[in-house]
Amino acid sequence: MALPSLSTLPYLAPISMALSFILALLFITTHHLFYTHLASRPTSSGPFFSPSSPISKQEANIALGTALAFLVKACLVYAVGVGGCQVFWREVGMPVSSRRDRKEGGKDEEGGFGGGVKLERLDAMHSVFNSVLGVGDVRLWWRVPALVGVAWCAWLIPIASIITPATLSIQTAAVTPEPSKLMRVPNLDFRSLNFVASLPYMHTFSPVAPTNVGTYLYNGPSQDVLEIANAVMSGGKILRIDSPAPNASWTVDFTGPALKCSELNETAHKLFQRNIVAGTLNGNVATNTMLYGYLAWNAHMGWFRDESLVGPPFLAESEHDRIAFAPGQFPGSTLDGNITFYMVAMPDVFGASQSAVHSLQSPGSPYPSWIDGTMIECTLYSSEYQVAFQYTDGGQEVAIEHPSSGEDEVVKVMSTLLGPNADTQEPDGCATGNVSASMEEGCYTKPKVLSTFSYQAVMDAFTSNLIGAVSIDGHSVLQRNSSVLSTSLLRTKELDFLRATAEVMVFGNETLQAQIADSSQPKTQGLLKDEDDVSSQPLAVAIEQMFENLTISLMSSGALQPNYSSAYAPSPVKVTLPAFQNIYVYSALKLWIAYGAAVGLAALAAAIGCVTMFLNGACYSNNFSTIFRAARGAEIDHEVREEDLKGQDPLPKYLAEARVRFDMVAIKEDDQELLRYRRQDSRFKKGTTASVRYLSISPDSLDR
Repeated sequence: MALPSLSTLPYLAPISMALSFILALLFITTHHLFYTHLASRPTSSGPFFSPSSPISKQEANIALGTALAFLVKACLVYAVGVGGCQVFWREVGMPVSSRRDRKEGGKDEEGGFGGGVKLERLDAMHSVFNSVLGVGDVRLWWRVPALVGVAWCAWLIPIASIITPATLSIQTAAVTPEPSKLMRVPNLDFRSLNFVASLPYMHTFSPVAPTNVGTYLYNGPSQDVLEIANAVMSGGKILRIDSPAPNASWTVDFTGPALKCSELNETAHKLFQRNIVAGTLNGNVATNTMLYGYLAWNAHMGWFRDESLVGPPFLAESEHDRIAFAPGQFPGSTLDGNITFYMVAMPDVFGASQSAVHSLQSPGSPYPSWIDGTMIECTLYSSEYQVAFQYTDGGQEVAIEHPSSGEDEVVKVMSTLLGPNADTQEPDGCATGNVSASMEEGCYTKPKVLSTFSYQAVMDAFTSNLIGAVSIDGHSVLQRNSSVLSTSLLRTKELDFLRATAEVMVFGNETLQAQIADSSQPKTQGLLKDEDDVSSQPLAVAIEQMFENLTISLMSSGALQPNYSSAYAPSPVKVTLPAFQNIYVYSALKLWIAYGAAVGLAALAAAIGCVTMFLNGACYSNNFSTIFRAARGAEIDHEVREEDLKGQDPLPKYLAEARVRFDMVAIKEDDQELLRYRRQDSRFKKGTTASVRYLSISPDSLDR
């Protein structure tokens, strides 16, 4: 059969498909631009158009995106439908076809124009666009693959209309720029009397003493400072500090106390070692010599045979007295007035025997390694703090820096200050300024005096948990004369032996935990912790950090907050209060992938339809008039019973097997052949009419 000329083809179908593609691309572009406009913008729950509108702006945006996706789907599915219509009518036999196979006795295929198509097969072919069960009929896949392929395109394209609206999502994001405001936040001002205990007045009856000022003595830290020190040193972390909001951040700058710790130099180390040996022996060769594994004391200036050594742990009240451990009273200091404390840890001492201890008395013999250990010196400084607080959903993070640590100033000891004279009741010379310049430097109104007393109080509270000794007596009983066993410093590798000793020995006796520690019996498994949480942080660094944590934790107490009526009170701080909002997030790549796949499927289906239309030499639609006109020329090989003429479901079985043919040329040829057959058959009389046209069916086609 000769192919039709392009000039004879109607262009309604290709034009409609082209317009559908153009509209689809316009809607896709509009969808993309609309979502791009919404991207990163905050969602709004406000009314759409007017305050009385029942639809919010967010609902309207989502609805519009969904509508655009629907319009894209509608355009693409329409184009596929037009192409599919061409394929359907070609498959059912509408185009004029060659009769060569039938005339030459060739094998007609079901659905070919020679033998017609079973009515149930026509139903199945017609349903591929309307029912997913129809397109899933595998018998059609190899009989009419082009029609099924176009139908699958029509069914897959709507998936894009489900995916593309989901490319616009809503997420929570921080408002930018972050809002902030000046606020009073927890802070520290050491230029006050909040950190020290009540200062007792020292009566003076000197006739030359001024009558408008008096002397007050340092009396230790306040109760609030002591409580915070105990909490920090046992927990090892900065205490919870109140935040103005669950999500907030700010930075405070202040001057406060800081410790700088380091191991003793070689000369001081040897002198301290000799002093500890002397204190251990103490002229006593009995079997109950005390073995000191841990010592901590405040620096003090006492008598010792080596004048170059200041502040050893063991001192004597006079040259003829036995030396004894002297933890020292706070504030203790070195000769130059520095506020210092020392710490010594000798883990191997606890494993030494009494005979080994007594051998230390041999003159000139070097000290064994077990009498040695870590020796640390810590001195109090005044340092600049820059503390950044970050609160996220209530969680606290604190970052501490010392911007000018190289310029830190050593804090000198100060045991007294000047204030009102409690004996004379004269006007306060410090408050009125009616004192000499030299005396004014010691007045309680001077910022440096207040800061020094506050720093000393913090240092006093800190060292009170460390000062003392931990030893084992001659009866192997652990003597706990220090609160260090209650601090988290025992997690350092230098002091871990104290925790281990306390766990394996109580009152000189072995403990249950020590007895089962190495047991392999099943019933003992899981009763003890697997590993000790020993820190790799050096002891000197751990002490500095713990003191730093204590200083910052002072902000947790309301009683230690600055008095903002003071001339030295800190200024309000800029607090960033992160706010969060819901914003639109658009994934353009996902939208273009989904729409690209849909357009590709539609283009494939349209191409198949155009090729089929060219082969048909005509274009078809699914209009009722098309079906009506085609049915007028159709032939069926069974007579339709009167009760089935209404077309009601279900399809009768005899009609399901009936064959229908739409090829008009073949019908005319069959009519002529039927007339010749009637003339030869005497059963066909003149005037007899047939209500059914019989199709020309080859024997092979009856098998299908």
